[in-house]
Amino acid sequence: MRKKPDKAFRLLSIADRFIDGSELSLEALSNEFGVTMLTIKRDIKTLRDYIAESNNMTQNAIAYNESKNTYFLIKPEREWVTAKEAVTVTEILLASDKLSKEEAASVLHKIITQVDPSEREQARKAITEDYENYK
Repeated sequence: MRKKPDKAFRLLSIADRFIDGSELSLEALSNEFGVTMLTIKRDIKTLRDYIAESNNMTQNAIAYNESKNTYFLIKPEREWVTAKEAVTVTEILLASDKLSKEEAASVLHKIITQVDPSEREQARKAITEDYENYK
């Protein structure tokens, strides 16, 4: 039987994923960490409380997406890039021909995670298409 990660590891892992722009479901996290969905809800509340107390100037918050049944981190608008900006940077980067295909994939993944969540899928499709035509 797999050993359950401790609470600190679980909280840090969840926080890292939020920071990376992931949308997280209670059920998936519960299954992954071998804890109840109620435990994951408490973890998310702990993270929400921490953000509220420590980052009140940045206006970060953890929100719930009812249609997808997931939680995600809201960053202030000034921290997100638009899909158009991400695609433009991608085109410039790929046109420079300075990175290997593997290096480009890593950088493009990072660019996609910085796109406003409401535009991320649009950016992902355009960037993936540009990447597929790269070297």
